[in-house]
Amino acid sequence: MFAVLDIGKTNKKTIILDSELKIVAQKKISLDEYEAGGLRLEQPEEVFNWFIESLAEFAKDFTIESIAVTTQGASLVCLDAEDRIVLPPVAYTNDGGEEFDQEFFARFGAKDELQRETLTASIGSMINCAKLIYFLQQRFAGKFAEVAQILFYPQFFVNRLCGAKVAEPTYLGCHTYLYDAKNNGYSRIASELGIRELLPERIVSPWEQVGRIKPELAERTGISPQCIITAGIHDSNSSLLPYIITSEDDFILNSTGTWCVLMHRSKVAELQDSELGKTIFYNFDAFASPVKTAVFMGGREYAVYSKIIEEVHGCKGMPDLAVELYQNVLTARDFFFIPSVEVGVGILPDSKPGVYAGGQFYSLSSLEEPGVAKEVFADYERSFAALNCSLAAQSKIAIDYAGAAVDTQMFVEGGFRKNSAYCQLLAELYPQAKIFTTNLEEATAIGAGIIAKAAYENTDPYIAKSLINIEKTRICPLGLRDTALYVQRFVELST
Repeated sequence: MFAVLDIGKTNKKTIILDSELKIVAQKKISLDEYEAGGLRLEQPEEVFNWFIESLAEFAKDFTIESIAVTTQGASLVCLDAEDRIVLPPVAYTNDGGEEFDQEFFARFGAKDELQRETLTASIGSMINCAKLIYFLQQRFAGKFAEVAQILFYPQFFVNRLCGAKVAEPTYLGCHTYLYDAKNNGYSRIASELGIRELLPERIVSPWEQVGRIKPELAERTGISPQCIITAGIHDSNSSLLPYIITSEDDFILNSTGTWCVLMHRSKVAELQDSELGKTIFYNFDAFASPVKTAVFMGGREYAVYSKIIEEVHGCKGMPDLAVELYQNVLTARDFFFIPSVEVGVGILPDSKPGVYAGGQFYSLSSLEEPGVAKEVFADYERSFAALNCSLAAQSKIAIDYAGAAVDTQMFVEGGFRKNSAYCQLLAELYPQAKIFTTNLEEATAIGAGIIAKAAYENTDPYIAKSLINIEKTRICPLGLRDTALYVQRFVELST
């Protein structure tokens, strides 16, 4: 049996998988960030203690032979010489302010320069580990001198489990400013921050056996002291792994949630001038291969606007796809939802959030004024149709940036896979491509399970290829017209 610690921003899971990578048991807890000293903080010690308690319960029924950890991005922990947390585990949701941002880029290089050099996009104030470290250096200048080790979030838990201090490419290479992809090492930013010696010396594969569970934890949980601990993996790359090992053809994974993340494996890692300043960057997958990535807050936009529409009409739920209505929206091209609800984030960073309807623009903030939302969203079904059309248009832009060819396969997973209208619109936008929704629940945990199995069998993740059965449902075009013209107008209004 294999155990996975799957750490999301709010929900944390302990998942047990059998040798066939079937989930046989799991526990979940909500441990959100909290506020202290004017900062939002993570709870790594609390998460770890909960995980150990969960393992102790599961060990009564299962023989756990290998453990893998997968976590959210943009998080790290600073330890002292005794491996104690020495600085507050600051969450990436904190805002350092415009002055802090300007100071960071003035010192280490302009945004576009750093994006080209490190293949990292500036995402919010702290969603880049180098910026988070710089913030800690400024905010806790005296205390920072006690830092002996900086560990990325998965590797903090790995360290707690077995004592190892390592890094691996999926987390190091995910919008940190700290990775030199050409040399599979640390970037000049790490050196100029003065932290090069504080980062792990070893950069290993996620499935490397980095240690065995600590004797005291083995005794506490009832797990064998021979239980293998792996190096850990970033959550997006964990969810990508099952698709990599089972797909022989070129594909894009459209992982939809609060963030819509479009991931496409690439032969080279290079950004074009037109991509600089946008939330386009390169991940590095479990095999350290470049993965061109474009992201936007599609799920967040859907949540914000659907709530407003539903409140106007006093009802809930998206109407079924009505072909004639969608065709009307696409042809009329007079109803658009302009990104992004978080200003400056995404693939259209210069756009102003709001709604364009009937030849007039309504800012997002103006929709809170009396009567405005009721006027803009007078037609419930048409409002949802325009929302789906706009999200599909934004997806089209992101997919193209991620490097899709006209016939590249596409897998839609996450919340939007249940949005039949959105999926149908993607099929209309890419009529030559094979577009599928998938049934892969808990893709992140399955990916981490693959890592745990590969480590236990002392091989690579392809050992699990025959065990992963991703059921795919093909989405075929209905023959809607004017989709390209709708996207063109959407771009004009958003730039």
